[in-house]
Amino acid sequence: MALRLSLLYAALFAIVGVTLPFWPLWLADRGLAPTEIAIVAGAAIWSKILVNPFAGSLADALGRRRAVMLGLATASLALYGALALVQGFWPILILAVAASSLFTALMPLTETVTLAALRFGGLDYGRVRLWGSVSFIALAMGLGPVIAAFGAGVISWTIVALLGLVIAVLLGMPDPPEGRRGATGGARLG
Repeated sequence: MALRLSLLYAALFAIVGVTLPFWPLWLADRGLAPTEIAIVAGAAIWSKILVNPFAGSLADALGRRRAVMLGLATASLALYGALALVQGFWPILILAVAASSLFTALMPLTETVTLAALRFGGLDYGRVRLWGSVSFIALAMGLGPVIAAFGAGVISWTIVALLGLVIAVLLGMPDPPEGRRGATGGARLG
């Protein structure tokens, strides 16, 4: 489980290593003005307020975190793929907000799965999480020369490829163990 979670963190944070420094460049390459880029970026951040709690509640209600994570990753991959095919502010805004919000909902669910594995399997959180930081740094630093050589279109396809890796890792992971819950839905104390 530690290897799979390490790969999952590496893939997820590699995507952040692409989007954080390079997504505005991709948006500009698609013809968006600076104000439109700011709106797209801001709307994607605000959408997490709605999607993250819903995704977590759905995963808890179903008791199938991995299945919910697979659904989020697959839908995000499809939306990021569609983004590479559209032009104009409104189509990009709608698809980018949907893709980003579904992707970011994977992060808290991954933390939940990791903490469950830590409780039940003696996992070393620091070693698992380390690969997320390494991949973030590697992509944030290494993708620039690739973009310079091949253009900003590489950005969206890199995200799609990394989401494919997320899906592959999730397909190979077992469902995480569930902790005991009290009557209120919170963790039981004592």
